[in-house]
Amino acid sequence: MTFEIVGIMVLFSGSRAEFGLSENLISNFYNSKKFNFDLIIGGSHCIEQYGNSKNHIIKKYKPKFVLKYKEKDISVTNLYNQTHLQISKILNNNKYDLSILVGDRYEIFALAYNCFLRKIPICHIHGGEKTDGSMDDSIRHAISKFSNIHFVANKNFKDRLKAIELNLVYSPICVNVYYANIPQDFKGGDLVIGNTKIKPVNNTLVEFSSNLSHYVEPFYTKGRRCM
Repeated sequence: MTFEIVGIMVLFSGSRAEFGLSENLISNFYNSKKFNFDLIIGGSHCIEQYGNSKNHIIKKYKPKFVLKYKEKDISVTNLYNQTHLQISKILNNNKYDLSILVGDRYEIFALAYNCFLRKIPICHIHGGEKTDGSMDDSIRHAISKFSNIHFVANKNFKDRLKAIELNLVYSPICVNVYYANIPQDFKGGDLVIGNTKIKPVNNTLVEFSSNLSHYVEPFYTKGRRCM
């Protein structure tokens, strides 16, 4: 299958973790006269504490946009917020026909979300992969849900991506609800399973089939609604 790309593309790199995967692609675009693309670099590339890897990229690939950060607070949430706002301004002032994203880093999610809101088509590379115990998994899957074109590394990832795209959710066999240390002034909080109500009892485990509709009613303690 071949694709004819007409228009202006935008690529973003936010860390050395995914730059190693995307550099060949960036190099091919940069050295070809067939493609019209803008490169944005940001995230940890632009943070001195992480080595300022932007210097290598600027020298070699001359990105059109290099994001700037206030480095007093380099927490994940603060870096993401600054990245999101700067990319939003770039997209407001430039028209793009396609965005290309590689991997699962939170920095590239900023471009994915901004493009999704503006209906700019997204091409995602390395979707459908799995990283146990990491937030990268959720970010990768979210980017895949935003995306219009997918390139995967192997058939297993393709199958997992199909499951994500089709919203296939696998339910547990059973549900467990455990009541522990219930305050004396506790009121409400009944577990409703179908038409049956079960009142909370200290140190009690309730187990039931997951295919039964269920919810927990609001509960109160010391004049406050807790749920």
